[in-house]
Formats: sequence, structure tokens, C-alpha cells
Amino acid sequence: MADIKVALVGFGEAGRQHLQALGGTVGACPVAVVEDDREAVAVARSAGLETRDMDQVLADESIRLVALCRPPEHRRPWIRPLMAAGKHLILEAPPAQSAHELCEVLFLTERAQVLAGVMSHHRFTLPKDIWHGDPHRFAGAEAKLLVSRPTGVHYLDLACQILGTPREVRTLPAGAAAPAAGVEVAASIRFESGAHLTLTVTSPTSPDDERLLVRGATDWIDVRAGAVSGEVAGVPFSRPARPAMLLRTAVYQEITDAVRGERRLDLAGLSRSTGVMRVLDALSPEGCA
Repeated sequence: MADIKVALVGFGEAGRQHLQALGGTVGACPVAVVEDDREAVAVARSAGLETRDMDQVLADESIRLVALCRPPEHRRPWIRPLMAAGKHLILEAPPAQSAHELCEVLFLTERAQVLAGVMSHHRFTLPKDIWHGDPHRFAGAEAKLLVSRPTGVHYLDLACQILGTPREVRTLPAGAAAPAAGVEVAASIRFESGAHLTLTVTSPTSPDDERLLVRGATDWIDVRAGAVSGEVAGVPFSRPARPAMLLRTAVYQEITDAVRGERRLDLAGLSRSTGVMRVLDALSPEGCA
């Protein structure tokens, strides 16, 4: 089967990270960039990519996957026409401006029969047993999340993947948060599973200070600066932090394989983002996106 041709919309920092990830993806080939910034256009051309306008991308039936690498407020006008043209999508995180907007996008994907993924690459840090084992493993768990503002959405998404669907979000006074300097947001989040998460968002800090700790009845997970350790079903595990580029490549590999019909869209699926968007809505305008 021929490689899946990919167009990148936006070629700033995020777009260049997507291009780097595509370099390690089997079965995908970046072919074009949609960008109007002169410096970004020059960088794209130096990387061997054509620059096109959106109408050209929409009309090119050979382009099957489009990565929207611009902020959420700059993507919305293109989502509907891209899906109408049969393009599969991958969205940079956060995937939408609100939970309502995300629901609209998911509805459109169903109607257009296209796939939509999200660059929530931290999901790929966890061992497979977390995703495919007992779905009630962390029901009633107590969890703590400490993040800085630039990475908050990724770690919060990871917490929602582990703990389930958020039911209630309450902001807390800074004094009730985990001990940390420069606390900007503190919140208590309860989940339908009975799990509870205390969230602390600080001003930008060292990645070494960021941590998600989840303790269930018997199992536990500790994610610290990208490294993961814990115990699941009586089996301890420990993994060093993986380079972000390799995690982004894992996202692209899954959606590329799904577009090719070789496996279903799972961890990279946009539908998994409903929980984190509900929390961000509840925290707005203090949210950690």
C-alpha cells in the first residue's frame, strides 16, 4: 500500500515537531505545508516540502491526512471543509476551545466517516496493562497532579485517561494545593469512578517538578518528568522517560495505521479528549491550557 500523504497546517514550533515525528512514522509521507509566515515558509521549503493554500489541499485527493498545528481558535473554519473533502485529521493539543466544540467535531467525524486523532502523546508513556486490563482498577483512587502551565493540558489529559470521566470540578484556595512555588490554579476533581484528583498548576517551572501520582486499592502509578513507575496486578514496573519525539511518532504511527485500515484508532483518538476538555471548561478562565 502507498504511503499516506500528509499536509501540515501551520509550521511554527508545533508544525515542525509534527514533521520530526513523521520522519519516524512507517507508511506516512509529509508532502505539503499550509503557511503564510515568510520565515516558516522558508523553513518548510528547506525541508523539501511544498507550500500550498488550503483550497489546494482540499482539492488534492492524494492527501489523506491533515495535521492542524495551529491553536484551536485558528482551526475551526477549516475542520468542516476538510472533513467534507474526506480528509482524516490530527489536532494539536488542546484539541478544541471547549468541550462543546469538541463534541461538534466528534459529531462531524461520525457524519463524514473520517478519523480524528489528537497529539496527546503522553498517553503513550503508560504500559499496555493500564489501558487493556481491569477498567475499574483505579475506581476510588486518590491522585495528585502537580504541573506547570505550559504542560498542564497533557498531564491533565493523562490523569483523565487513568481515572475516567470527570463528574465535579471545584477550584480551591492556593493554600489547599500541594506545596509548590507560584501556585496559579488549584482544584479538586471527582470522577464517576469514585476517584479523586487534587490538581495544582504553577507558573512555569522545571519539568523535574511535575508529577502525577495515582494510588488505588492495590495498584499505583507515578509519572514524574516523563518517567513512569508503579505496580499493576501485583507486578512492579519502571520506565525511564522517553523522548517526546518518539511519543509523537507513536501518535502518528497509530493514526497512520488506522487510516490504512491496519488497526483501530485507540490511544490517539480524539474521542478520548472529552474528559480533559470538561475539566478545562470548568477551570476557565483559570485553566491550564
